[in-house]
Amino acid sequence: MKLSITNEAAQWYKEEMNLRDGDSLQFFVQLYGQSVHPNYSLGIARNEKPLNISYHSIVEGINFYIGEEDKWFFEDYHVSVTIFNNEVTYDFKPL
Repeated sequence: MKLSITNEAAQWYKEEMNLRDGDSLQFFVQLYGQSVHPNYSLGIARNEKPLNISYHSIVEGINFYIGEEDKWFFEDYHVSVTIFNNEVTYDFKPL
């Protein structure tokens, strides 16, 4: 598993979600939707006290992380979080 978040994407989250340096943002699995896993999609949530962290990356002062319970969704991929046309995009590439 590899998670890459561009500085521009981190700034987008900070502005859109009123995040401050030191805040945590969780990527999690949600039922329904389309992704590399049929019927599942990616969700995000601000989390005050992250627990059971499987993977994390700090970008622009924000702790982006994936919980242990959701690592199956990401473990065979390099996930790149970028900005395209002023929107966040998620690109899953097999490792």
